[in-house]
Amino acid sequence: MKKICAFIMAVVCILSAFTLTGIAAEATRPSNVKNITTKVTDTTASVSWEAVKGATGYKFYMWNETEKKWTVGLKSTEQLGVEISKLIPGKKYTFAIKSYSTNNNKTLWSKGYKE
Repeated sequence: MKKICAFIMAVVCILSAFTLTGIAAEATRPSNVKNITTKVTDTTASVSWEAVKGATGYKFYMWNETEKKWTVGLKSTEQLGVEISKLIPGKKYTFAIKSYSTNNNKTLWSKGYKE
């Protein structure tokens, strides 16, 4: 009986170890966005970027010159570009993109903005 109990406990421990290693996959911090391309007309801007390996999505920011801070232009997207309309001719606009990855309800952001 002791040998059977010891065998069962060993099997349970082995199965638990395999299950835990399969579930414990960590999210990894994606690298910064690269190769941003912008096409601008008088009142629109098309901004696109290269996919980041391992990124779940991207957040798009616009610089607010009046308030001197970044504002979110697009909270979350899997797209590799955005179109901004109703721009004021002659006004300077600055955009930035951050990549992120999500795994097990944990979100990791790229280290910096890419302007």
